[in-house]
Amino acid sequence: MKYILKITVFIFALLPFISCTNDKDPVVSKNAFEVRQDAAFPIPSVLLPANDSDVFAKLVWDETNNGMPSVSKYTVLISDHDADPNFTNAIEYNLGLGLVVVDGDGVSNCTIKVSEINSILNRLPSFNCGVMNIDFRIKSTLGVTSTNALVQPSAFVQYSKPFTVAVTAYSTKAPFLSMARDTDSPATAPKLASSAYNKSNDYEGFVYLEVGTYKFYKPDACNEYATPTVYGINSGALVQDGTNGYNVATAGFYFIKVNLSASANTDTGVGALSYSISPFTSIGIFGNGTKATLFAGNNPMTYDSTTKKWKITWQLINGKKFSFRAVNGSTAAAVLVGSGTASTTGPTAVTSFFGTVDTFGTIKAPGDFVDNTTKTKYDIELDVNTPRNYTFTFTVNPN
Repeated sequence: MKYILKITVFIFALLPFISCTNDKDPVVSKNAFEVRQDAAFPIPSVLLPANDSDVFAKLVWDETNNGMPSVSKYTVLISDHDADPNFTNAIEYNLGLGLVVVDGDGVSNCTIKVSEINSILNRLPSFNCGVMNIDFRIKSTLGVTSTNALVQPSAFVQYSKPFTVAVTAYSTKAPFLSMARDTDSPATAPKLASSAYNKSNDYEGFVYLEVGTYKFYKPDACNEYATPTVYGINSGALVQDGTNGYNVATAGFYFIKVNLSASANTDTGVGALSYSISPFTSIGIFGNGTKATLFAGNNPMTYDSTTKKWKITWQLINGKKFSFRAVNGSTAAAVLVGSGTASTTGPTAVTSFFGTVDTFGTIKAPGDFVDNTTKTKYDIELDVNTPRNYTFTFTVNPN
């Protein structure tokens, strides 16, 4: 009995020691850390395409203290301070590194270029090309996160305190050009579009013009027309603030190209500060896939004033190529060449295409070529209402 009592007393005496040993196991804990900018790289208040390769900012922060020896991965979170102060729609950006290199003194840093931050700001839901207050903070991740809802994430995440800077970014959306009469609103008038945000020599568009005298209106950097730059016409040339315009004597459809740069565009054939306006009476399909010869045969489509689309029902040769062409009588105003193979997936297949002066069709009719008699009848619709975002649809017609 005395022996049993001694053992019991020994066990109870040992318990406090066991408990204290477990309490000393490493446990992660959150410890606030701050991000700051390197004073050697002052943040510019206005971003310009000409400065894309310049350093926008160098962010510096102390290595995260997770309460135990560890190595964290870091990403930069960028948010609109005014529209999204809680970082709900923040963009997480790792600059392609995933793990920011830690200096020997325990300080982490990353460098962001103007082109990189401008691209990020354009992706924010609240982006505008005026002054924006932008928040930056660092996300520290220890461990592995999981996108599987059934798996419990094992990562330990900390966030730095944010800091805010005021920045004016530039839009990376392709700019528009409006063609309007003096009595029209440039904001609602027919539009042309450039191929890129930094190009002003290849505006184009398919528009319907009423009778009247027109000028071109270039919006501000935000694509708004409160204070547009006006281009009049003098002897066929575009003149900024010019008083003369282009006279449309007959209402109808026109394919228009404009060059606002000081150099001629050799691709479009439009000279410096000049334009090309080609009237057309219809858009048709032509090419080997339609059994029409490349140049002589143009199967005209019908314009639907309700849907504002061009339509035709036609038998296309399976696997053969064709194109769309806008014509004025027998003169081609514009040839539209497809960017890929048409698909019949789903009830309606959609394939995008772009305007070009190429005369060889690259839109391939669905199916495999067997012979010239193996055809499929389609209801084909063409939509050219959105400049540089032209689309067509195929729908099999069983009748």
